[in-house]
Amino acid sequence: MGVAIIGLFDVKLMEEIKELQRAIVEVGVSAHTFRSLIGPHMTFVGFETGSPDQAIDLAKRVTQTVEVGSIPVKISSYGIFPYKKKVVFAQPAPSQVWMELHRSILEYCLNAGEQIEEYHFSGNWVPHITLASRLTAEEVLLANEVLLGKFPVLQGKIDQLAIIDCEAEEILWKSRM
Repeated sequence: MGVAIIGLFDVKLMEEIKELQRAIVEVGVSAHTFRSLIGPHMTFVGFETGSPDQAIDLAKRVTQTVEVGSIPVKISSYGIFPYKKKVVFAQPAPSQVWMELHRSILEYCLNAGEQIEEYHFSGNWVPHITLASRLTAEEVLLANEVLLGKFPVLQGKIDQLAIIDCEAEEILWKSRM
């Protein structure tokens, strides 16, 4: 089972990101991400596990031992992952606090013997919030037309840590930070 440890945003920031996603979908871009039950989030690490309970216990240990409180987030740009199924994402400005949280989560997962996806390792990890995914080249251009010159500066906080089931697209556990 593929799971991920993610950061969830405060309600105001989540709604602002959903508005960006809605604007992109309204011009004919895939609504897959917009329809997700999880909502806007930032993935810290993803891995395969045989036991979702083990992943939840791991996340609980992180929240009990890594005291960061809510983490300020400033989003002022966007980008594209040019994979076969392309992704348009919002790019938060790096913060020392959430970079340290990422490193701590990664260490906990590795110490627990989890097989981490390569692009979630420090040095490879690109902090982002997916705005639209599974896109064609044409849909990327449509999304760019919506965002270009109109991309707002968004500010808020990551205030919850969660475990998600990546295939079922559901939250298995979450906790305030």
